[in-house]
Amino acid sequence: MYFSFGLKSVILLFFFIQGLIFSFLLYTKGNQQGSKAAKWLSAFILLCTFYIAPWMFGHAGWYGQDGYREFLFFMPFQQFFLMGPLILFYTRSLIFQDHEFKKIDLLHFIPALIYLIYCIIIFITDVIILDEFYFYADGRDKDLNPIYQISGLIYLAIYVILSVKIYNVYKTRIYDIYSFAESIVFKWLKKFLISLLIILAVRILFFIFYPDWGDFGEKFWYYFIFAILAYYIGLTGYSNLVELNVPLSTIGLKYSDSIDDNIQENQITTIENLDSLKLDLEKLITRNKLYKNPTLTLNDIATEMDLGSKVVSAVINQGFNQNFNDLINKYRVDDVIDKFKSGEHSKYTLLSIALDSGFNSKATFNRAFKKNTSKTPLQYLKTLN
Repeated sequence: MYFSFGLKSVILLFFFIQGLIFSFLLYTKGNQQGSKAAKWLSAFILLCTFYIAPWMFGHAGWYGQDGYREFLFFMPFQQFFLMGPLILFYTRSLIFQDHEFKKIDLLHFIPALIYLIYCIIIFITDVIILDEFYFYADGRDKDLNPIYQISGLIYLAIYVILSVKIYNVYKTRIYDIYSFAESIVFKWLKKFLISLLIILAVRILFFIFYPDWGDFGEKFWYYFIFAILAYYIGLTGYSNLVELNVPLSTIGLKYSDSIDDNIQENQITTIENLDSLKLDLEKLITRNKLYKNPTLTLNDIATEMDLGSKVVSAVINQGFNQNFNDLINKYRVDDVIDKFKSGEHSKYTLLSIALDSGFNSKATFNRAFKKNTSKTPLQYLKTLN
């Protein structure tokens, strides 16, 4: 097989091979664990690998070789209209453990299907019917057509934004319901979405400064950056595959629910006896020291008060102007401060004091303490001394 091993082609070849490996590993691991999310990510990494293929083969001299050139022309390597839906379904299946792919979801793939049909028509016309280049008379790969590149970028951006919205709603809800929210936030999903936003930003910059997408000399650096980020996504996505998190479906927000309606309903809930309920809540937490439970949830409080979780959530949001996680952490910080004032820090480590007050990690303790006192624990101790 012809392949010109230059610096640029070899660099992209490395990432191309790594992409194939991680795609295979993700799919295999997804089968073993029954993880739909892993399979969606596997498909996305595979498309990212194919995405850099025209540039890799182009720098390897394929566009200048008969047979190889035609292969690149008629093979639709860059599937923008397929990448977006894969990102969305990966995000959904990662957050909503009860998410099922339905027939209506096929609508997301209509643009990708249309482009595939377009490529097939081109192949049949140029190769089978005419046996000469008609669509490819200009000698330019249709994958690199500016119209397709721009429309693909817009389509991809829409799905990244939708995925970011889903993540933000998830993050908001768990802070309203769990006192240990920091430990169940999808940190990997956040990194994944940030990587995609960086890809979009870099791509837009290249569109502005180097609008001719068929120019191999200028676009290599974009594909190099893309390859690095795709490699990062594949590597960290696989390493985080075994990480278990609490899905939205277990905290009252179903996949089929309207996200905006759920948020709005929680915000407009009115409490007639707000002050009384607020006082009862304070007494319950302090008297029973519920904050010492590192896995305390909103439902635990609601059960103790014999109220609905939405009512308790509204009391916290409106009465304390805080979410549930911040409220409980405030009580934990106050308990730590009381221990500091009684001199327990001279007998026990800061971590043991934090754990005894209900925190489940040193990082969460430090963040909460700084947020509530504007000082680190050590800085606060210096003020006491």
